[in-house]
Amino acid sequence: MASVGARDYEKAADLFLLLAPSLPDRDLTDAKKKIVRFYREFETLSKIKSLPYHEKSAGRVVGQISQTLGDAGVPASWEMLRSNRAELTLDASLMFLLPE
Repeated sequence: MASVGARDYEKAADLFLLLAPSLPDRDLTDAKKKIVRFYREFETLSKIKSLPYHEKSAGRVVGQISQTLGDAGVPASWEMLRSNRAELTLDASLMFLLPE
């Protein structure tokens, strides 16, 4: 997402919510704050060269976001599931091709 590249994590959180087929009738402010925090942690961890890839992968962030949205009662859409699968495939490929 361009918003992640631009470090506009609030917009990225909003875009994840827009992918949902429907939103629960409750306040999602805490879920959005967690998503922003996950992206900020990812930005920090991705700069640590000595950290194993699986601890700083984009797939890990998408997994955390999916879990947070599920906990908040936001149903998964086909687009969310495809995005998650693409991130996991990318992570598996990178861990195989660049193990260090």
